Amino acid sequence: MAGLREKAREHGIAAVAGIPMQLADEKIGALDLYACESREWADREIAAAQIFADMATGYIVNSNKLRQHEQLNAQLQTALDSRIVIEQAKGIIAHARSTTPDEAFRLIRGHARSNQAPVRSVAKAIVEVGLRV
Repeated sequence: MAGLREKAREHGIAAVAGIPMQLADEKIGALDLYACESREWADREIAAAQIFADMATGYIVNSNKLRQHEQLNAQLQTALDSRIVIEQAKGIIAHARSTTPDEAFRLIRGHARSNQAPVRSVAKAIVEVGLRV
């Protein structure tokens, strides 16, 4: 099996420089420079590549943070939407049964358990299609 050096040469690569991409102590990758002729990399080339690596690191880290925030916002919105429909269903059942919202929720939860359905699905059926428990 050919080594890394032989494989690189087969693809026309004769020189490589790896520039670390890191933020504080967190390493996220490397920016690699390739040349088709054997050579030494000048300090100014390495310094310029480090600037590009730092910029790319910033973009990657910020992109990951943005994605995490978007996921959290979506989860919170789903939770809020679920809470709204559950509260509406509690009100409908409490009014229909002349009981408290807490008792209405117990009835909804009991119906959900006995039918192996999520509470949100039962609440949605109460609100949207008139299910009564």
